[in-house]
Amino acid sequence: MIVLPNSFERYLSALRISVSISILKHGLQPKHIENLRKIHIAEAILHQNTRQSVDINKLCASLLGAVKTIKSGFDFNCQVNGNYNINKNLVTLLL
Repeated sequence: MIVLPNSFERYLSALRISVSISILKHGLQPKHIENLRKIHIAEAILHQNTRQSVDINKLCASLLGAVKTIKSGFDFNCQVNGNYNINKNLVTLLL
């Protein structure tokens, strides 16, 4: 069975793309980070009951690696191995 995104998911995707285009045009600004935070919160609320198998080490490395490129001097270490059934959106908000 093919699962198609509903209208709210398509709307959030369009918002994410518009913020990305604005970042490319004008550079990274605090309003862009705030808009992306609001989009992630909306996605977490939408998918609050879904769980998926995620390698937490790779997820933390990709998210915190982005922070490391923005802020010099930021260092992190993740000591978790294996896949866990978690809500990826909520962990992303937590980090």
